[in-house]
Amino acid sequence: MKKKFKLEIIKKSDKALFLSVIFSGSSMSLFQEFAEKYYPIDPGNCGILLDSIDKMADFGIQSTFFKYQRSNYVYRFLDSGTLRLYCLKYDDLAIIIGGGGVKPHTVKNLREIPELDLAVKILEAINKKLLLLKIKITELQDYLDIDFEIDL
Repeated sequence: MKKKFKLEIIKKSDKALFLSVIFSGSSMSLFQEFAEKYYPIDPGNCGILLDSIDKMADFGIQSTFFKYQRSNYVYRFLDSGTLRLYCLKYDDLAIIIGGGGVKPHTVKNLREIPELDLAVKILEAINKKLLLLKIKITELQDYLDIDFEIDL
C-alpha cells in the first residue's frame, strides 16, 4: 500500500532539529498522535520523553537518549518504561519522530506487537525514501512542503 506524507518541524534549536511525519488525510503528525493517545494513559513516561526532547534541543542530540533498533538509523527513546517511541536519528543533527506504543516486559520482540512493528516499518520506509532521493540531513527542513510517497 502506498502512503503519502510530509515532514513537519516539531522543535528546532541551534543544537537540534526534530521533525515528524504527517500522512495525507491526517491532521496530526505521528508524534502528535502518539502523545495524544499515550499521555492520558501514562503521563509520567510521556513526560520523560518530552523532557528528553527539550534537553536535546538545549544541549544537542546525544546517543545516551536512545537505543538502536533493528535497522539503519531506527532508534527508540530510552527511560520511558514500557512506553516506546521510535525515531530516525541522523548523527547528532536531526531526528524524525515516528510512532510507538506499549511493549510489555513479557514480550521479547517488538515484532510480536503489530502497532510497534508498524511504527518501525514506517520509519524504515521513510529512511529508504530519503536515502533514495539523496536528501542531505542538513537540508531536511527545505523539504517541508514536499509530498513524499512510501510503500508499506
